[in-house]
Amino acid sequence: MKNENAKEGYYIVFDYTEKLSSKVGTDTVDGVVIHCYVIPVLQERPSQRS
Repeated sequence: MKNENAKEGYYIVFDYTEKLSSKVGTDTVDGVVIHCYVIPVLQERPSQRS
């Protein structure tokens, strides 16, 4: 962010845990506004057979 002299950025997390809660927030760090998103990703577990 500093190298690009950006004043705003995005932090996106794809959450593969079994929780079903998305989160959205905004924070300011060293004068840079960061938009944060946590996106739950549901995937079917692979078969336990070998």
